[in-house]
Amino acid sequence: MYIDRNGEVIKSVHIWLPAATHELVKEDGLNLSQFVREQLEVLYGEQSTIETLNQRVRLVANARDSLARQREIAGAAAENRERLRGVVRRMREERRAEGDAIAARTAGIQTAIRAIVGEGSLEQYGRALPENDLFGDRVDDWERLVGQVSRRCGTEIDAGEVAAELRRCIARDGAGGEA
Repeated sequence: MYIDRNGEVIKSVHIWLPAATHELVKEDGLNLSQFVREQLEVLYGEQSTIETLNQRVRLVANARDSLARQREIAGAAAENRERLRGVVRRMREERRAEGDAIAARTAGIQTAIRAIVGEGSLEQYGRALPENDLFGDRVDDWERLVGQVSRRCGTEIDAGEVAAELRRCIARDGAGGEA
């Protein structure tokens, strides 16, 4: 007789099995003692065999329901990821289009400035920039330049945009490059 860690008295018994069955048990790596104990508990335990089978059926049904729900969740997550990819793609396209529009506007302003300046010196027009006209002697020239650039571009161009592009043109020409 032996007492296990739960304080139950346990007894060692021997069973006879067909050799082929014993080989199958060894190949499958089953713990034969544990298997027999579990089966005897099912047979003689507090629950009947029918209740145990019903419980197992409920567990299997719950597992199937859970797997189906997980598949639904995974499908919804995949749809959300695809929808988000589309949104990000559209945002990138919009940003690229905005950048292209800004670049086109900037190029148009530069082209207009170059056309107005013609063969003249950008430095001469640079003197009309607000930061270079300390006493306001060239305000009329500056306003005329902004108006001419707006007319050539076909839209209202802000004086700040004209100033920024004129500065860039002067910097490029001063650095030895051409715009």
